[in-house]
Amino acid sequence: MLKLLETANIKLGSVASDVFGVSGLLMLHALVEGKATPQEMAELAKRRLRNKIPELELALEGRVEEHHRFLLKLQLDRLESVDKDLAVLEQRMQENWSLMRRSLPYWMKSQVWTGPWLRSSSRNWVWT
Repeated sequence: MLKLLETANIKLGSVASDVFGVSGLLMLHALVEGKATPQEMAELAKRRLRNKIPELELALEGRVEEHHRFLLKLQLDRLESVDKDLAVLEQRMQENWSLMRRSLPYWMKSQVWTGPWLRSSSRNWVWT
């Protein structure tokens, strides 16, 4: 996606450390709509990125054509779809972990399990 933006001379990645954060996504959606000026898009910045509004205005000046907007929209839709899929998978893992935990003997439930995929949150085991 960043390469696509660079072909339109949009250098958002050089100013925003997280192009796919809240501010970045707002600006990307504004680019897709094609109605906002670089100044209006820069004003969409949140929190710490608001300190960089002049740099954002320069970074958002480019030549975004219809084919850029079309491809950017496709990629943003794909990103949203992946986020939804991940939420479904996380829910499924939580359900399976709860079922598995119920079937464990009592003495195993009280043990502190450690691992990169588990963390204890006030006596509830949570996938991380």
